Amino acid sequence: MGMKAIQMFQALGIAVLKGVSMDSLENVKAFIKGGMEELTEGCLAGHAH
Repeated sequence: MGMKAIQMFQALGIAVLKGVSMDSLENVKAFIKGGMEELTEGCLAGHAH
């Protein structure tokens, strides 16, 4: 996610969280446990991924 998109969410009071795994279920478990960190920097890889 790019920085502009992150800033748009932040302006609306919505935190963007960084996934801990490629597995959705693991991410849900981490969210429930409060184990996800907020994403504050955009993707630096451009659009090649």
